[in-house]
Amino acid sequence: MNNKIVKKILALITVAAINFLWISTLVEAEQGTGQLSTLKAQQELINAFSEESLETEFRAIVNNWLAEQDDYKGVEFELEFTKNPLLMDEQEGFKVYSNWDLALHLIYDWESLSDQEDGAIDAFCQKATNILTSHPLGRLLIHSVEVRCYDPDRISRAETNSGIIPVTQDYTQSDAELKLQAELLTFTDKLDAQVEKSTEPREIKEVCLSEFGPTEENNQLYALVTLYQSPVAEDLPSYLEEEGQTLWDSLQADPDLKAALDELDINSLKLEYRVRDVKELQEPLILEFK
Repeated sequence: MNNKIVKKILALITVAAINFLWISTLVEAEQGTGQLSTLKAQQELINAFSEESLETEFRAIVNNWLAEQDDYKGVEFELEFTKNPLLMDEQEGFKVYSNWDLALHLIYDWESLSDQEDGAIDAFCQKATNILTSHPLGRLLIHSVEVRCYDPDRISRAETNSGIIPVTQDYTQSDAELKLQAELLTFTDKLDAQVEKSTEPREIKEVCLSEFGPTEENNQLYALVTLYQSPVAEDLPSYLEEEGQTLWDSLQADPDLKAALDELDINSLKLEYRVRDVKELQEPLILEFK
C-alpha cells in the first residue's frame, strides 16, 4: 500500500475518532460527568498523530466546504499554519492546548461573480472562519483564524479575523512539567505583587507568564515573561537578573524540583523578559542561567 493511501486512511481515522470523542464530551458535559477526562482523551488522541496529518485534515475541511457551498464557485485556497506549543493563558495561568493560528487565503475570479453586493464577500470570509472554528478539530486546536479573499491579481478584497476564541487547557502535560510551571507562576506572581497598581480594584496581572516549557533541542527550560508594568522603577535589568538567578537556584536546590528538571533532561533556564512600559527596554531582555 503506497504512502499516500496510508496517510489518507490515517486522516479519516483521526477525524472519525475525534468526532466520536467530541460527541461523547458534549453528552457527558450535559450529564455533568467526565468532561475533563474526555477532553484529555481527545488531546491524547490528537497527540498520537503527526502535525502533517492534522494539517491535511484542516485542508480537507476547507476543500470539502468549498466543493459543497453555493456562494462562489472555482475558489482556490492556501492554508498556512503557525503553532506555539509554549503558549500560556496569561491571566488564568495554564498551558494552552489550542495553540494553532491559521491563515486562510481564498482566491477567486472577482469579475465573473454575479453577486458583488456590499458585504457579500465579507460574509463569505466569515463563513470560512466559522467552518474551521466550529469543526471538532478546530475547537480543540485553533487559537485564531485570519481569512483573506483575493482576486486573481492577488488584490485583497476582504478579510476577517476570528478575534478571541475561548482557549482549551492542555491536560496532557507531565507531572514534572506541571511542577516547574507552578514555580514559574509563583515567580511571576511575586513580581506582579510588587507592581504599584491603580487604587481601583483590578484583578488583571501586570506581570505574566506568556510562554513556558522545556525545549528539547538544547535541554533548556524556557519562559517568556511579559511585564505590562514593571515592579521596580530603577535598574530593572539588574533586578530581573537577580530574581532570575534566585529562581534557578531554588529549582536546583529543591529535591522535587531538581528531580523534575532531571526527568525532563533540563540543565539550564532561559528567561525572556518583554517590558512594555520602559522605552529603553523595547528589545527583549534575554537571560540564561546554568
